[in-house]
Amino acid sequence: MLIATAFVDEVEEMMSHYDVRGPYAEQMGAALATAHDRWAIAAMLSDAGSKVEEGTAGSWTVTNLKAAIVGAAGQMDEGGVPKQGRYVLVTPTLFYELMDEDDVIGSDYNTTGDRGHVGTLWYMGFEIINSALWGEFDGETDLDGSGKPLEDIGLGRGDVYDDSAATKIGALAFHKDCAATVTLKGLSTSVDWVPERQGNLLVAKQAIGCDVLRSIGIVPLGGA
Repeated sequence: MLIATAFVDEVEEMMSHYDVRGPYAEQMGAALATAHDRWAIAAMLSDAGSKVEEGTAGSWTVTNLKAAIVGAAGQMDEGGVPKQGRYVLVTPTLFYELMDEDDVIGSDYNTTGDRGHVGTLWYMGFEIINSALWGEFDGETDLDGSGKPLEDIGLGRGDVYDDSAATKIGALAFHKDCAATVTLKGLSTSVDWVPERQGNLLVAKQAIGCDVLRSIGIVPLGGA
């Protein structure tokens, strides 16, 4: 069960000259979406396929990333993973470094030459996506359930990554059908009066679960 809450003081709400509940509701929805993304990433990492290693973990560069993506493409082809619907998740920093690579961008930017206007990046058949959440997982060595981040969010299972293997991951290649989310209870909201605090408690919640369907479609990328 994912839950996001906000408390609205009655007196402060009466004194406000603007709507406070609308922005709170929007932020609670965003918080649930972020938590869902975090669960999905952690689920994929808990049961991923073989890692593609390029370079060293301590000095992983965009050049290593590009080489690892090539390796992931070959690994997925050999595993029968469909070519359509492939993605690579990277940190925002790596994403913008890729924008400076001519073989990634090509001519797909506007006539002003401002690469910051590029909406989508593609490389070797993969759509490159970035998320600040990946920074929570990027470079982790302890993903076997004995420490963060998987155990912290209730997904402490699997033994693919552990400290003894000194595994470092810098990006994650995956196919859209490699994992899924089931919904037990859809998004719902409620407003409850809290008399001892003289205000309303806003609650947004949903009950979901994330797990892997096909581990061959999940390829961690990183240094040795």
